[in-house]
Amino acid sequence: MQVRQAARIEDFISLSFWGNAPTLRYWDEQSRPSSAELLEDSRTIVSQGEGVDVRRYFEAELDGFYYLLFSPLVKITEYMPKHWAVTQQGEQRVLSEFTSLIVYFPGYIEGNCAVSIKLFVANRNWLVENESREITDLFNRTARIDSTSQGLMYRFTHYNHDNWEQLEMLIEYEKDGRSVTGENGLRVILDNNDVEELGIDERLAFEV
Repeated sequence: MQVRQAARIEDFISLSFWGNAPTLRYWDEQSRPSSAELLEDSRTIVSQGEGVDVRRYFEAELDGFYYLLFSPLVKITEYMPKHWAVTQQGEQRVLSEFTSLIVYFPGYIEGNCAVSIKLFVANRNWLVENESREITDLFNRTARIDSTSQGLMYRFTHYNHDNWEQLEMLIEYEKDGRSVTGENGLRVILDNNDVEELGIDERLAFEV
């Protein structure tokens, strides 16, 4: 995983405004200008008129880099399935007995970062009305928090006594006054042993 992350960072930097790739994002995938042209264009960032587009791009690129480096990680650490059970909507399927998970915030520094985690249990069905219930209070009361010099980690175990189909999270992370998770936050679905991220702001992903 560390090798893959390093490769993603290297690819991101090579395509950035000052990157050394043959084509760069800011120049609409055209051939990379000379360093002198890059320097000249970057000087306009202090201009009230000419520098608007460059400043906007620099901000978007920095947002993308923050997302790449500091995006929260959700991982299931232990999962116990039930035998066949009937959901609240009358469907028969295998549900979770309990799900243990971690939420990790890389680069978290006390006083310089802010995090928010909202947790929900939900039933999702195309044929009938969806149901959900917020259990953030339970999460806040029972989650264990570990803080290190590398980041902040929440550990939580959910016991599925009421036969809900899945867990859903809305995570917000702000670092250095910059939103890592974008305007709408990071949505995560935990369906049995699967973790799926939804709602990533395309401006932050920046890996097109």
